[in-house]
Amino acid sequence: MKLKLNRNYLFLILTVVYTILYLPCIDAYFVNDDYNWIKPIEFTDVIRTFWGPWGHGALYRPIPRLLFYLQYLIFGNSPTGFHIFSILLFSTLTFLFYKLVFGLTKNSLLSVISVIVCIFYFGNHEVVCWISAQTVLLGAVFSFGALYFYQLFITDEQKKYILLSCMFYSFALLSYESTIVVPLLLISISILGGVKLFTKKSILILACYISISAVYLILRHYFLSGVPEANALNTDPYIMISDFVKMIKFQIITKPYFLTALVVSILGLLFSKLEKKYLLFGLFWFIAAFIPFLFVDGYAGRFSFVSMFGTYIIIGSGLSFLIKKNSVWKIVCILLIAFYSVYGGVLTYQNSGFWYESGEIAKSIPVQLKSIHSEFPENSTLIFYDIPLGYQQSGVFLTYFEEVIQRNYAKKLNIIHVGHPFNNGIDLTKYESLPNIYRFKYFLEERKLKELK
Repeated sequence: MKLKLNRNYLFLILTVVYTILYLPCIDAYFVNDDYNWIKPIEFTDVIRTFWGPWGHGALYRPIPRLLFYLQYLIFGNSPTGFHIFSILLFSTLTFLFYKLVFGLTKNSLLSVISVIVCIFYFGNHEVVCWISAQTVLLGAVFSFGALYFYQLFITDEQKKYILLSCMFYSFALLSYESTIVVPLLLISISILGGVKLFTKKSILILACYISISAVYLILRHYFLSGVPEANALNTDPYIMISDFVKMIKFQIITKPYFLTALVVSILGLLFSKLEKKYLLFGLFWFIAAFIPFLFVDGYAGRFSFVSMFGTYIIIGSGLSFLIKKNSVWKIVCILLIAFYSVYGGVLTYQNSGFWYESGEIAKSIPVQLKSIHSEFPENSTLIFYDIPLGYQQSGVFLTYFEEVIQRNYAKKLNIIHVGHPFNNGIDLTKYESLPNIYRFKYFLEERKLKELK
């Protein structure tokens, strides 16, 4: 008797797999912006973020601010709970991705391969291992929820699905700004699903999403008015193109195992008459999801997180087509998937370990400083050299270093992080004549903070 796996078990399977892949980072300590979420704050201040900035830069993200607050109430200064929540978010997102792809294609093989590609793509480690990147995961979960319910509406046209889709889209906008591209993805889903775009019904439905977007933009502009750089946008074409090229290079070209699977899939789809629509759909998704980040000056790996799901669909459709082509291609594709899964899994586990190491470095520095000096005189100047901004592809103290040091001491300190980009060109000679000046250097290989005499 054959055991048939119920799709309802998929979420549990995903959670177990992700827990294994990201096991090293489950106990990883807080790094970078994470320290902003583990400091005491009044609930009234959290609620105010629904009509103002969220307390970390000129951004309007009230739902993540609320969830970080609730996690802090539950988990306190223990990072483990935060990391488990991140894994559950990623499992939910991947589950919704599977449901969406299967609903659109009605192809189990294509959907499963797309999910496998997503699971073992090690470039996702930043979003999963970095606690602060829960904002990206939340925005993606709500976006995929909006897309999934819209896809259900295409299938049986129940009004409740449109209402749920609009609700999830609203939550997505309140979580992460880049989710404003959801209407573009809805249009591509409509085309793939055979929906006529220029009927009265289709136009009215699309108008609902556009109206939600317009209301969000107006409210965001109003709530953040007066906040410096709240509405600053990059409009330099050179920077836009440069960031897009960086994204392709960093996320695809520098990952040969992923690039191989993508190229094989694209070539396979080019020789297919029926499956080319999935290639076009995936490419459109890949480009459309990255559009908001073209207006951001600079590039970070998490910016392309949602874009990469377009490539997962391309690989899933390409390999599923080739597997059915003949026995030779079937063997080649199975071997390719097996190699991709093992190699990608190892890299994911390894990068997860780097985040753990980063956390240990970040945790040790203030502890070692406290052991060297239990207290400093009021207004002492502390100068730090070689404090790591990051470790491997993970962060350490790119932000919040000064605050982390200060919170261990009752008296006000003047803390200078030499080597940080914001402190480039700082004149240290002006501190030479000050009383109570202390110098420290961190030796990364020894994992040791030492005072310089």
